[in-house]
Amino acid sequence: MSNVDNAARFAARLKDFSVNTYPGIAASVSAEFAMEAVRRIVRRMPVRTGHARGNVQVSFFGAASIELPLVDPVGASTIAAAERALANAKATQNIHISVTVPYGMRLEQGWSRQAPQGMVRITLAELQAEARAIGARGAQKAIAGVGIRAPRGAA
Repeated sequence: MSNVDNAARFAARLKDFSVNTYPGIAASVSAEFAMEAVRRIVRRMPVRTGHARGNVQVSFFGAASIELPLVDPVGASTIAAAERALANAKATQNIHISVTVPYGMRLEQGWSRQAPQGMVRITLAELQAEARAIGARGAQKAIAGVGIRAPRGAA
């Protein structure tokens, strides 16, 4: 068996262990990142009437596709709805964040002078960088705490 196969098997077992042993922690971390994404997307969403902000939706079984008749110029109701939905997140669920207005893609591509850089791509770039930093620190602590060491002769 190759080192790549061993690494893949180890990664799968580690994921399985974390989801099965600590499902509350895994779900909590996923939900927290999703909630922060919703907050940032809603804050960056350009506002004319608040209809687009009211249509930032969280779902678990695929992307939401139904436009809601909501107007939320401040974003508080949208964020509260996301918090309620994410309170029930499971560790094994995919979390989808959708902007369900028909002009959502145009907003993301800079259609509005209020958000010429979009909302989603900026948020994702920020959160990916933050996740890498958090993951790197967490991995270093976990490796030190468990006593995992690189094999002799490994670079």
